[in-house]
Amino acid sequence: VPKFKPSKFTVAEVTGMKWLTASLVSMVGFALFYGPQPINDLLLGIAFPIHAAIGASAPVTDYIPIRQYPKLRKFALFLLYGGTILTLYGCWVINTKDVGITAYISRLWHAREQKKLD
Repeated sequence: VPKFKPSKFTVAEVTGMKWLTASLVSMVGFALFYGPQPINDLLLGIAFPIHAAIGASAPVTDYIPIRQYPKLRKFALFLLYGGTILTLYGCWVINTKDVGITAYISRLWHAREQKKLD
C-alpha cells in the first residue's frame, strides 16, 4: 500500500480549520457566559462565515470533479464564496447598525416568549 504524503497546503488547511473550530467554541462559550460583547460579536461575525465556507467547499470539491465539470465547479464555488461575502457583510451590518450578533440571536431565541407577553 503506497503511503500518502499530504501537501503543505492540505496540512495548513486542516490545521487552520481545527484552530478556527476551537476558537469558535471558546467564542460561543464566552458569549453564553458574558452576554453580548462588541469584540466577541465582531469575531463571531468573521469566524462563523469563514468556517461555514470552508466546510461547505469540501462537498463542492469532492462531488463536482474539475476534470468532468470545470465550469459547474467554478460556478458552484463562485456562488459559495459570493454567499460568504454577503454573509460577512450581513454580520457586519448586524454588529455595527443593530444590537450585535449575540443579542440578535438571543432576540430570535426568545421571540416566541416575547410574542406571548405582548
